[in-house]
Amino acid sequence: MYEVFLFVLVLGCIIMFSNLVFATMQKPSPMQIHICMMLVCVILMFAGYYIELKATTLEMALMGTVVSYIGKPFIMLQSLMVICAFYGVKIRKLYYYIGSFIAALVFLAVFTNPYTSLYYTTCTFDANNLHAPLLVENGPLYWLHAVTMFAYFIGCIVVSIIGYLRNRNSQIARFTVYLVLMVVFVVLGYVVYLAGWSEGYDATAFGALAGEICLSILFYRYRMFDAVSLAKDAALESSITGIIVIDSSKRIAYTNQIGNSILLNGLSLDELLEQTEVERKYYIKECVFNVSRKEIEHNGHYVCTSFEINDITASYEYQALLEKEVKERTEKIESIQRKSIASLASVVEARSLETGQHIVRTSEYSRMIAEALRKNGKYRDLFTDEYIDLFVDVTPLHDVGKISVPDNILLKPGKLDKAEFEEMKKHAAMGAEIIDRALRGVEDDRYVDLAASVALYHHERWDGTGYPRMLRGTEIPIEARIMAVADCFDAMVSDRCYKKAFSVSQSLKILQEESGTHFDPDVVEAFIHAYDEKYGQ
Repeated sequence: MYEVFLFVLVLGCIIMFSNLVFATMQKPSPMQIHICMMLVCVILMFAGYYIELKATTLEMALMGTVVSYIGKPFIMLQSLMVICAFYGVKIRKLYYYIGSFIAALVFLAVFTNPYTSLYYTTCTFDANNLHAPLLVENGPLYWLHAVTMFAYFIGCIVVSIIGYLRNRNSQIARFTVYLVLMVVFVVLGYVVYLAGWSEGYDATAFGALAGEICLSILFYRYRMFDAVSLAKDAALESSITGIIVIDSSKRIAYTNQIGNSILLNGLSLDELLEQTEVERKYYIKECVFNVSRKEIEHNGHYVCTSFEINDITASYEYQALLEKEVKERTEKIESIQRKSIASLASVVEARSLETGQHIVRTSEYSRMIAEALRKNGKYRDLFTDEYIDLFVDVTPLHDVGKISVPDNILLKPGKLDKAEFEEMKKHAAMGAEIIDRALRGVEDDRYVDLAASVALYHHERWDGTGYPRMLRGTEIPIEARIMAVADCFDAMVSDRCYKKAFSVSQSLKILQEESGTHFDPDVVEAFIHAYDEKYGQ
């Protein structure tokens, strides 16, 4: 039995060392690091057993025990970390630190055992007992070590089951079997030793050897490192997501096929380095790409920056098409609403015996004035195309308040007396109120506010003698000043129930005469210039 145990130790060291060499040659990864640490721990345990087996004195036997316990308390902890790394299961660092602390405490107890008796309460040496010359009685920290061993074992089994259920396939199933066997053999050997079935030999060594044979099968038969590495590489290369990794020296450390293709087709490294946003859109050769930036850190230190690139052209075009359709439908609804509103204005005009062409002409005159003011520099920032279109849309509502004026006043052929005129003047405020009550919440607020302003103030005068608020000069909103000129000019050149039409030249002359008293001089000048340009008058 002595020779068998010695052979197991030597064979185990050879297998472990070859596995360690193989593992160190693989790409650095969390799994590779933990495998190397686990193998070093097992080699130290075997070396310690060998020294203890060859010991001729108590001191030498204790030295062997100390050497073995440099690695032995860490073996199951590192086995758990290997399995977690393989399946991609993360363990909180706090738990790893607690496990490492307990393992270090066990080693410290063994190292100081002659003085503390925390690990072994008694130690004696029997030179005649070749297979177990060191005779011991176990202390409290020995049983703490035993409990943690079994806790790690349970953790290994649980993680293996979870990992397999997440990735069910025949390859993972084989890996899971051998990984589970690796830890089962170690624990089984330890159980045999604790039960006293190994005649004093520490059967953990036999279990560790069997476990390392399982690891060797994973290495050399099933190419565990290659399988994981190739699977990751294949997944990255075949991914429809472009991957570009830039290292701390601002050089490209890695790119898959999609990422490389995008770089070749117009996305520059400088653009990526300048991207400070988490996400950003790039337009490259009629395609739209969404680029996500992520800083990669390890142990609190910056390592590199990764960029994930997704082609969102199809969804982007669909979104644009959807927005266009929504816009068109909204514009159509608004057009229907505003035509309905314009119909209301036409009803009011028909009631006052005016033709529907009045609102058409006043709208046209209002546009001419607004564009002329913008052209000569007046109100350039205000009169955008959008604002002018909105203004022209609301002009038909300027006299909507006349719907509340009695027929005997509205249709009176002669001049209104004072009381009748006071009643007529109410149509301005009534128009603004009707617009606000009827359209607020239905139309855009800008439309309602502008329409109400035109209806309320288009009878104000530049000199402050108008109604209903007697505003003066620029206190009168510009849209109302424009409406005043457009409305009065069309009224002058049209037949009304109380007068005959004036000529265009006579009407333009009246505008000039009233400039600075009734009307804004700038608005009058802009209208006369625009009218002359368009109609040659």
